[in-house]
Amino acid sequence: MSQLSKWSSWFLCSALLIASSLTAFADQASEQATKLAGTKAREWVLNKFETFMGSEGGCKSGESYRFKVDHTVVISTCVSGKVQTQTQKWSIQSATASETHVLVGDKSYILKFWEDSKGQFMMLRTMGSSIDQPTKDMIFQLAED
Repeated sequence: MSQLSKWSSWFLCSALLIASSLTAFADQASEQATKLAGTKAREWVLNKFETFMGSEGGCKSGESYRFKVDHTVVISTCVSGKVQTQTQKWSIQSATASETHVLVGDKSYILKFWEDSKGQFMMLRTMGSSIDQPTKDMIFQLAED
């Protein structure tokens, strides 16, 4: 086997390995995106909205994230008795069988899903860098589809 033939074989094997890795990432990313946004949109509740009746209506507390398949997320939060919304972009940054990273706005999170008898859950985790900035988990429950 000539040196050129060896290099060609090595290059071909490397290209196939890269292509299969990209395919695996795309499959895993697609699966995680579907869990996050469903076929149109999914509402994930961090804190149930507690509302009160009145002339204008209002809220006492609550926060939810509505992830949409167009890669936007509408974040609704009760602030000073009113529901405020903001829309941000989201994307899957990396996805393997063991860990997925999602970017929401300019914040990167580790994304986890699980299910139990109480429903479907999602966690957005920010890794702490010190004792002053500990790891923070935001645990959401899927609202009724």
